[in-house]
Amino acid sequence: MVAVLALASFRVYVGRFLRFSAASCVSTAGTRSCAGRLGQVIHANLENPLQHPRLIASLLALTASLTIGYLVVHSAAGSHLELDRD
Repeated sequence: MVAVLALASFRVYVGRFLRFSAASCVSTAGTRSCAGRLGQVIHANLENPLQHPRLIASLLALTASLTIGYLVVHSAAGSHLELDRD
């Protein structure tokens, strides 16, 4: 589950800091060019992540916060199910 949350965090990073959104890529006439630019930017960021400290800090912070949120919701749902059994 943490891997999925890390991927979601990367998507947030791409949208927030790299300024790519799915809506703008779909609405533009050259969808392939948008996907190509997105691929190039992602490749440049992931090729040497140590050159992009904002990427590392963002991924760690977002993944940690999403994981904590997931655990809170998961534990609340689990305790609710146990209360219904009694």
